[in-house]
Amino acid sequence: MVSVDMLQHPEYKKFSKLTNKICHQLKEYQNNKVHEMGNRNKGTHGIKYKEIETDMQALVQLVLEETNEIDSNIKQTFLMVAKTCYYMAFFDQETIGVHISKVIFESV
Repeated sequence: MVSVDMLQHPEYKKFSKLTNKICHQLKEYQNNKVHEMGNRNKGTHGIKYKEIETDMQALVQLVLEETNEIDSNIKQTFLMVAKTCYYMAFFDQETIGVHISKVIFESV
């Protein structure tokens, strides 16, 4: 559980804002990808993807920075949320299901 004080902390707000931005960008990217497939038009995937990639790199850098401001588990949670949004934007449900099954049920 995160305290009210933590929610107001500038570093926490920075993580929250960046993660939220990434997830919104990925949802928009996914929606545009589906729309453009239906219209068979060339889109601006490359431009949008570069912005998403830059923001993902910024988030990873924030997570890897060693500060005493925010617990590393909280940082990792923000990264996991962004990675989940990323995964859902680039893989269909069937592929995600197969990957989950492999992780859960197949031995390494």
